[in-house]
Amino acid sequence: MQSASTRIGLLSLALLASPLLAQAAPFHGEIAGEARTWQVLTGPGQSSTTFTEIAPGIYQFSLQGYRANRHEVEGSISINFTVMGNQLPQGGEISYFPGKRLFPNYSGQSDTGLSLDQLRIEGDTARVVGQFAGPLPRQDGIGATADHGNGIDVRLHFDLTAHRH
Repeated sequence: MQSASTRIGLLSLALLASPLLAQAAPFHGEIAGEARTWQVLTGPGQSSTTFTEIAPGIYQFSLQGYRANRHEVEGSISINFTVMGNQLPQGGEISYFPGKRLFPNYSGQSDTGLSLDQLRIEGDTARVVGQFAGPLPRQDGIGATADHGNGIDVRLHFDLTAHRH
């Protein structure tokens, strides 16, 4: 099974290789106390906010946001989680990529900081409303030990439409 960091890296590379997409509703937050806005990109049959049904009633979500109206690693944010019966049983993984490369980044599993206020799946779309607040440790590479002493505080608020992948 691939690690979450590997999945994020592969997804980011796939998105970078895809054609330019149109802008949809953004999501907002703060990185180390500085206000930020991330763009959600969509296009025919594509979106940077997706979900997949992995078993009946079990869905994986990937919410990717970009600092500009284009795919780029620098300044992007990623929220990944699984829901079972509209419940968030294990939190999720949140990653922030401050530079032009995948590493170093700030990434961590969250059992308590991620919450969903609303999740409604209708056909090929899902409305996802939620938030995250908490620290993210620095990650210097795949398999590297998380540096909790060199982390950043992150706050996110999102009200997004995810598309079935």
